[in-house]
Amino acid sequence: MHIPDGVLSLEISAIMWVISLFVFSLALKDSRKKISRNQILLILALALIIFVAQMSDFPVLGGTTGHILGGALLAILLGFSPAVIIMSTILVIQAIFFHDGGVIALGANAFTMAIIAPLIGIGAKKLLDKNIMVAGMIAGFVSVIVAATLTSLMIVFSGGNPLTVLSGMLTAHIFLGLVEGLVTGAFVFYSLHLVKVAVLDKAEA
Repeated sequence: MHIPDGVLSLEISAIMWVISLFVFSLALKDSRKKISRNQILLILALALIIFVAQMSDFPVLGGTTGHILGGALLAILLGFSPAVIIMSTILVIQAIFFHDGGVIALGANAFTMAIIAPLIGIGAKKLLDKNIMVAGMIAGFVSVIVAATLTSLMIVFSGGNPLTVLSGMLTAHIFLGLVEGLVTGAFVFYSLHLVKVAVLDKAEA
């Protein structure tokens, strides 16, 4: 879902930069209070997994690409603020060193993948706290569809054809959303299972 430079208008890009920088600054301030040293290795491991997963993408429309997001998964496992920071960092590295997504369009990419996707993950977790696997599946699917819709709207407001953009983006991302939902649900379930096993082993020891 990376948007390259030249697709969005400068006005849309500027607005997205302001919003994303503001949310990132709040997340950074919040994370300094909450992230412990014990979480750093987990954060680095998850960041690497998401980074590698996002590098496997395919062309969708007008230079944009489709791929696994991972924002909802990070938010469910780590919380909203760490997810924002990790996803934003990944997007910056991809844009600067791998030319995956534009630098001018970085604010827009961060808005959909580093803010909206984690926000949906947190919302699903709160609504379905008793069944976290289902929460992960729903969050994974919905985050992809919402991010694709918002990306489409930004392209439309930048002068793209509404019917072509919306139909092309959403059609391409429905299957991807299903895949992300299954992956997110399975990963969340497996991660929590490992935590429970570790807690039981510690209690027995």
